[in-house]
Amino acid sequence: MKLQQLLVSAGRNDVLSAARRLYPDADQNVLARVFDDLCGIKPEYGYFDLIINVAPKDGVVRVSNTHIGSLADLAGRRVTLDDALAGKPAEAAAHCVYQIATHQYDTERFKDHLDEW
Repeated sequence: MKLQQLLVSAGRNDVLSAARRLYPDADQNVLARVFDDLCGIKPEYGYFDLIINVAPKDGVVRVSNTHIGSLADLAGRRVTLDDALAGKPAEAAAHCVYQIATHQYDTERFKDHLDEW
């Protein structure tokens, strides 16, 4: 499943409700805007071959591979959910939206700049 498909299938109200519960200190307007942007953008496929993985580790849900790529690239990226989250699409989607909204994303690849840095 692609990230945009996860968001749309989970539904705006359910995802944003889960985000309020999971991240009460986050700016909920920003989370709603990121959700809407991800759902409304035309996804690009295959620019970066990374899979978003959503899984609990050490008591915290970790979302990987949302740090690089355009918003359109992120919307089209495949998502895998840990078994613990497979039956909770709104919660998994809320974690993804929070990660993207809070930690942003970058179209630059780290390895492309190793010589410069």
